Formats: sequence, C-alpha cells, structure tokens
Amino acid sequence: MAWAFRAGASKLRTRIGLCKIASTNNVPKVQVSWISTRQTRKTRPPRPEPFPYKEKSFNIWEQIFDDTVFRFDDNTKVILVEGPPAVGKGELAKKLAHDLDMLYVPQTVLEDEWVHKYNFDLRTLDDKLPESCRSVDLSTFLNNPSLRNGGVMQLFFYRLRFHKYMKILAHVLSTGQGVVTERSPWSDDCFAKAMHANGYLSPNAFKLYNTMVEQSLHELMRPHLVVYLDASVKDVQEKIKKRNIPGESKIFNEKFLTDLENNYKYDFLKKMDEHANILIYDYSRGGDFEVIVEDIETLKFDEQPQDSKKMMDWDLVANVMWTERRRKYSDQQEQMLLYLMLQQLIADELIVTAEESYIRHEVLKKYAPRDAWDPNYMPLKPKKNLLEAAQ
Repeated sequence: MAWAFRAGASKLRTRIGLCKIASTNNVPKVQVSWISTRQTRKTRPPRPEPFPYKEKSFNIWEQIFDDTVFRFDDNTKVILVEGPPAVGKGELAKKLAHDLDMLYVPQTVLEDEWVHKYNFDLRTLDDKLPESCRSVDLSTFLNNPSLRNGGVMQLFFYRLRFHKYMKILAHVLSTGQGVVTERSPWSDDCFAKAMHANGYLSPNAFKLYNTMVEQSLHELMRPHLVVYLDASVKDVQEKIKKRNIPGESKIFNEKFLTDLENNYKYDFLKKMDEHANILIYDYSRGGDFEVIVEDIETLKFDEQPQDSKKMMDWDLVANVMWTERRRKYSDQQEQMLLYLMLQQLIADELIVTAEESYIRHEVLKKYAPRDAWDPNYMPLKPKKNLLEAAQ
C-alpha cells in the first residue's frame, strides 16, 4: 500500500528548469514533468553527451560553452530510498535505478574512509596506534558500543554521507542522469537521535553532531522523491536476526528500533514532505515492485501551487544559478567540506591529544601511503590548456 503526499492543484507554477523540448527529425517533442521508465524512454532522442566531471574541471571556459540544463529531462531527479535496517532498501534501489534508467549509488559504508579513500586499509595499523586514533567502523561499534566508538562513528557517517551526496549532485548536474540512492545526510539525524537516546552517543558528542549538521546541511539540494519502506519493529528484528550480523541484534533492540521509527516518521518524513514527494509502503513482507514504479510514474514534479515550497531547491531560473550550483558540487567539494569542521571539541571521546596525534602521524608516515598522512600531498596532474592552468 502506498501514500503520496502532494500539494493542492490550484494556482500552479511551472518549473521550467527540468522540462525541455527535444526534437527528432525536426519534429518537436515536449518532455513531461513526471518520471518515465527505461522502456518508455526507448522512443526518446538520446540525452546529450555527459560532461566528464570526474576527469575534467568545470572551469570558466567550460561554463561559457557548456550549458547545464540542456541535458535535463523528466528523469533528472534524485530519489532516496529510506527505512529501518534490513528492510530491503538496497535491493529496491538497484531495481528502481535500472528500471528508470538512473544511476544507483549504494549507501555509505565506513570502509570508504578507512579503505577505499587511499587504497590501503588503515585498520591494519590499529594495534600500533593509541585508542583515540584507532579506526571505528560499524563492526567495531557493534562488538564494542562504547561512547568513544559511537561518537566517532556517527560523525564519520555524517561526513561521508554529506560528501557522497555532493558527488550525487555533481553527477546529476553534469550528466542530466537521475540518481537512486539509499539513506542520506537528512536521515542520518534519525540514527544520531536514537544513538543518543540509547546511551551510545554522549550529550556533548550529540551537541557537536547537531552543530555540524546545522552549519552544513543547508548547502545541499534536497531530493525530489523519498520512498520510505515501513515495517513494524517486530518484523525488523526478525529480518536483522535472519541476516545474522554479529552484535547487530543486541544494538538494534526494541527500544532502539522504536526510537528510530519515531524519528523517521515524526521528524524526517515531516520535514521532507515540505519539499519532496513521498511514497510510503508497508514492506514488512516485501512489496510489489511494479506497483511502486507505477506510483512513481504518476507523480508530477514541475508543477506546484504558487505558495508551495516543494521542489524549491531545483527552482533555479537563470543559467548562472545552475552554473554556480554545478561548480559548487563538482569542483568545490574541498571547500564545501569545511562546513563540517568543528571549532571546539567539547566531547572527551572525540579529543586526540598532541602526543597521540604525533604517534599517529609517525605510524602513518612509516606504514601508509603518503596521501593518508600528508595533507599537502597532491599528485601532479597535467594541465590541458592555459585556462585550466590559471585555475
């Protein structure tokens, strides 16, 4: 069963930014404002070539000649799949991405910080480091849910989710292709509150977490659609027990899952409803994929009441506004991450002393690749033209 939270239909305003007119054999085709499936899109003209944002800077020269919105069509959307643990978010997100011809981006894992970032597993050095400098991933927390592990883990999760969502926006604005992903920086708050309520996140660490969110989250463009997979606490516990991850059943007990459910339903979904379309499904026993796709196809995105706040993050009329957003998320990620810097550490479990920091630096210098310990290290990249060299 599904519910769609929509605004009224009077005094509609049209968001021209996400609808364009394409043509085939000089016959114009108006692309509609709702999402279409891969099968439907077979008759469409191909989307323009994507901008290679991973390899190429969106510099001043490119901004003059490479328009952003001309790649946009009705599927240029960001879709979040949210819900409690073990409910089936990843499987559904993958299928949706394939059926809607979008990019699937899996949820954040802490290995992105400890392994993938440097192509070296920093966790292998933990036995040589002081406790305050050791890596913390989900398995570490599940086996030892101390305040130190909980605080470090929760702040890392938010940083990684924030960074990943920037990359998602860079992809959408540079290619025109939509993205389906699991979890987000917005739902991370649901877990932080549950962690705090269940004693895994100290009051001071929770205060720092909220400060980080308040000074950064507003910089991101919110999604177009949230698909929330609902399930009772009892059913979620059964699913968690079935997948049998060590320590998970103990942490995700009835109280934690109840707190998490309340945070999702009475905070996250309420706030998201102000901006995005929302579909909610009872997923206790799985769901009907075809029904979900049909529901998505019926949602309109680009026409909203004049006084509605829905889709406002994507209501950019001038090309220069789109250009600014695109460069912000693709070329200015390091500057954006400065919003995650905390000016004052008031939580003991997050503090690393000068001596401990020195030991960590020496261990990394001896055993890890240079980009893991030298903040000034930048591999040389050849400049392709004079304009790039001036950036």
